[in-house]
Amino acid sequence: MTTTILIILTVAVALVLLLLFINTRPPTFRYARSLAINATPAFLFDQINDLKKFQAWNPWATVDPSCVLTYAGPPAGPGSSYSWSGNNKVGQGTMTIVETQPGALVRARMDFEKPFKNTCHADFTFTPNPDGTTLAIWSMYGDNTFMAKAMNLIINCDNMCGKEFEKGLLTLKKLSESAPQSSPSIIMPLPAPISSPLSERELILVRETDLPAAKLYAAWTQPDLLVQWFTPSPWSTVSCELELRPGGIFKTTMRSPEGEEFPNTGIYLELIPDQKLVFTDAYLPGWEPNPNPFFTAIITFETLPSGLTRYTARVLHWTKENAENHSTMGFHEGWGKAFDQLTGLMKTH
Repeated sequence: MTTTILIILTVAVALVLLLLFINTRPPTFRYARSLAINATPAFLFDQINDLKKFQAWNPWATVDPSCVLTYAGPPAGPGSSYSWSGNNKVGQGTMTIVETQPGALVRARMDFEKPFKNTCHADFTFTPNPDGTTLAIWSMYGDNTFMAKAMNLIINCDNMCGKEFEKGLLTLKKLSESAPQSSPSIIMPLPAPISSPLSERELILVRETDLPAAKLYAAWTQPDLLVQWFTPSPWSTVSCELELRPGGIFKTTMRSPEGEEFPNTGIYLELIPDQKLVFTDAYLPGWEPNPNPFFTAIITFETLPSGLTRYTARVLHWTKENAENHSTMGFHEGWGKAFDQLTGLMKTH
């Protein structure tokens, strides 16, 4: 009986010590691999910003060829996602793009369901090298859950994930270096020389509201909402077309009180959900240069310590004359009234 009790106590103490040791493991993790690729940052960016293109070099796609994939959201950029469900080697989960910096970064949230639940993030960054190649870095990072800490005692997760990252980057290298570099460069020449300082070409509207940033972003990115507030009354917005990704179309058609319609077409340059969106008429869909650009707009939503949200609209013009004309047309009054319409609308949604 005494021997049995001693064995039980010994096992219990060992178990407690093991649990304590597991709990001392690092609270966060980061796995990363990199590779120089002879391709432009813009081309490489496009291979992950479009999640269907990602499957051409996703190393886990070869682990379970019969894995079921389901795509959702826009075709590319923030909000686009795909879910997978496969064998016990690939498990089940969802990858969602949450942030992009055109030609430089794609950040995705990874929600794993099987073989165990966990959420972390993956970054794909692209940095030009002096020799003309691009340094591609694939990293994954997040909080080390207790289960993950325990698993790391048995499996070296850095080696396990790192090998797959290396395999994927090598496939991306082969794919990219054998393909024509037809993806448009994100950093493109300006349509016309700029001869005046930015301060003379910039118009700014700043407002604060008790609406959360998510509601303001929704008003800007959901067509059924945008048409209700975008144009200051008595003008109206009769239609809009929004493709929420860098290079995606941003088109609105405004109607005057007399019934005359004025279409405006441009593209998005950057979208960060609930934080920022940038659009311009300097380029048309397909990155076709506009010979007569008017402005680029940078809209930001900042949550303040007070709980209010600061809404900032920066409108940058190519010429001082364009900025002066826009001001004379009633920029502050018009954009201010549109903001009032936006907040009035979203307080009921």
